[in-house]
Amino acid sequence: MAFCGDCGTNLCSMPADAREGGAFVSVRVATSVGFPRLRPSAEVFCDGRLGWLPELPEPLHFARMPWARRPAFTSRAHGGRQPASGILMEIQIEKRFAGPPRMGHGGYVSGLFADRMGGTIEVTLRKPTPLDQPLQMNAVDGGRFALQDGETLIADARPATLDLQVPPAPNLAQAKEAEAGSPSLVEGRGAHPICFGCGSQRAVGDALRIFVGPCEVEGHAMVAGGFHPVAGFGEADGLLPRRYVLAALDCPGAFAFIVDRQRAGLLGRIVFEQYRPVPVERDYIVTAWQIGRDGRKLFAGSALFEADGQLCAAARATWFEMTPRRPPPSNAPSSTPATK
Repeated sequence: MAFCGDCGTNLCSMPADAREGGAFVSVRVATSVGFPRLRPSAEVFCDGRLGWLPELPEPLHFARMPWARRPAFTSRAHGGRQPASGILMEIQIEKRFAGPPRMGHGGYVSGLFADRMGGTIEVTLRKPTPLDQPLQMNAVDGGRFALQDGETLIADARPATLDLQVPPAPNLAQAKEAEAGSPSLVEGRGAHPICFGCGSQRAVGDALRIFVGPCEVEGHAMVAGGFHPVAGFGEADGLLPRRYVLAALDCPGAFAFIVDRQRAGLLGRIVFEQYRPVPVERDYIVTAWQIGRDGRKLFAGSALFEADGQLCAAARATWFEMTPRRPPPSNAPSSTPATK
């Protein structure tokens, strides 16, 4: 079944030999009076959607519908609420999607744009993303999207192109062997133990748990590790959503510098492109490598491969180097408690 990109009406599926001749169009409304036991399973609509129609808690993604054009207005998802006037949707980043404590995982937040935009995108993170509070995602001019906390711009995304030379991947055994040197596993806790992407203290199925460590392939220094997305991360079609594919490419870019004792700390921008679907419950290889630096800006590439070496997705990220904390002045009282 497909949907009209102008009015949101569902276009019934038809035999392949009839598609070139036209489309069967139908309109249905099931009310609680007429069909008390009928539960809709998907919702796709555009800016012509009638306001009195109830929304579903977990609508099916429009991008998964065959033969369909992307609508101008998409339903809420991922903890969203009824959109206010002029707002594309309201979303809420749950605590489980934290990267550093008390802020959203940069890759996951960027991935929310990837879910709503086709093709290659560039996401710029302007402010730390607050957790467990309503945020607004808006469509703006030029095909761009913006995530806001009231009047504060948190992040924005635009269509882009990815210029990236991806080095060859290690095989799956080599990638898993490299995990032993991952910053995720240092001293049994790791660099970011609760991070949605690389935290080793997170349970299987609750986070991505990608632990990349140093390795070398054909003279290319990189970090690599395995990735096995469990079924709970998949859509109804068994594919990993774009938000999780992008999130998987976030932390490894920082680790490419961290293993070299460079303090990559905050993701500033990421350009992402996905080349093929990523089914869940399979083994994948994640790699990342240094590209260069400009002052405090650190540039990294990252990639996701199938176990046989086929490239699934890639990203180029800009990280900001964390500056070491200055020691307190020698005459400062050491016992004075910090206040806020």
